[in-house]
Amino acid sequence: MSGLSPQKNYLLYEVFPDSFGVYLAARDLANQRKFPAGWKPAHRGTDWWSYDWFYRTLRRKEYLASRPKPPQNLNAGKPVPLKRPANVLD
Repeated sequence: MSGLSPQKNYLLYEVFPDSFGVYLAARDLANQRKFPAGWKPAHRGTDWWSYDWFYRTLRRKEYLASRPKPPQNLNAGKPVPLKRPANVLD
């Protein structure tokens, strides 16, 4: 959170029934740093693990494939000539 601005960002927590205490601790940290924050209840259905697997695995591959490729170095095939130090005898 140190790189985020409370004036431009807010925090939205999805809180599962078994993690309300963790949410309260995270919300306390957000309040200390003056971040606006909210929450919504989250429930693990029978399809939770397939949902989690889909976003962690498949969506990550899509994200990595959609990123722009780094610019190619035009001098990549040419070796850089070594410079000899001055005042060295062969």
